[in-house]
Amino acid sequence: YIIPQFKQVYENFNAELPAPTVLAINISTFITGHLFISVLLFIAAIITLFLLYLTDRGRYIMDTIKLRIPVLGAVENNSIMSKFSMTFSILMAAGVPIMDTIELTENVVQNAVVEGAVRKARVLVKEGYGVANAFRRTGVFPATLLQMLSTGEETGDMDKLLGKAANFYEKEVDSVIERLTSLIQPLLIVLMAAVVGSIIVVIYLPIFDLGDAIAKGMN
Repeated sequence: YIIPQFKQVYENFNAELPAPTVLAINISTFITGHLFISVLLFIAAIITLFLLYLTDRGRYIMDTIKLRIPVLGAVENNSIMSKFSMTFSILMAAGVPIMDTIELTENVVQNAVVEGAVRKARVLVKEGYGVANAFRRTGVFPATLLQMLSTGEETGDMDKLLGKAANFYEKEVDSVIERLTSLIQPLLIVLMAAVVGSIIVVIYLPIFDLGDAIAKGMN
């Protein structure tokens, strides 16, 4: 409502609005003039992402992106490794054969990238590779977990060591989440400041140039 008022003033003086203000006006004009289309485009984007996630390729791409997001990607990865280690540990302790253990573990990680790596490791183990070496060859699993697998394979205590690995990754997740929680309030303040600051800049830029606009109009 406020910003478009400056547009009429500038038009009267044959002056141009600053670019940020023009952008704000154009966005406002599009949304108010095409509200139904804007809502449809938003819904269509959500549906497209959902349908994309239903395909194997789309799910793999989106899960890859999730793992590469700064900070949150590390939380996601540590959470997956915690579930993987705990499930592997429980199944090994229960005496489930290693091939069945790997296959069952694949179903609990809930990430296409890691699922593919577990599937590849299972094939390598079937071909005769050691468990630790098979998972190392996938290039997906962290060094700490691989070391636990290697040591457990040598000592016969894989279930116990993977249980410790699960606790380690779980603590990592809790630690990061705790830090993120303490940062939420400052981040929200910064975000609000950025939004309000942008609005102020968009509104006041025409005022700063108003003197020039009036001079040009008088000339």
